[in-house]
Amino acid sequence: MTNSIAGPIRPSCPEELGPRGREVWHRIVAALSKFDEITDLDKIPLSVYCRNYEQWIDAVTAINQFGPVIKSTNGFPVQSPYVSIANNAESTMLKIAAEYGFTPASRRRVFPPKFKSYTFDKDGNQIEM
Repeated sequence: MTNSIAGPIRPSCPEELGPRGREVWHRIVAALSKFDEITDLDKIPLSVYCRNYEQWIDAVTAINQFGPVIKSTNGFPVQSPYVSIANNAESTMLKIAAEYGFTPASRRRVFPPKFKSYTFDKDGNQIEM
């Protein structure tokens, strides 16, 4: 299916993403495609999400390896720069996640549940419309 304004429904995976970003990209695009909710216009925000996911994984791995506090050049303890990288990536991912319905609350907003409508027949029995 093609949208004349936005282009193909399934945008191609950006070449600049690494293996983890590509894995997340394909998972997200597949999920959004089931709802016909993705176009070429989504390529940039989804690329940003996937790139930040990669940065977040790298930063969390470094925090796990070196700890959240490191010694500065003068010997005093300081926050690891990886903590800021992880926090910034998390913040960016959560903002994009809210736009695309990746969280339970935003999913209800982005993909509202479809309620069935009912009426009653002449005998008073409930029937689906």
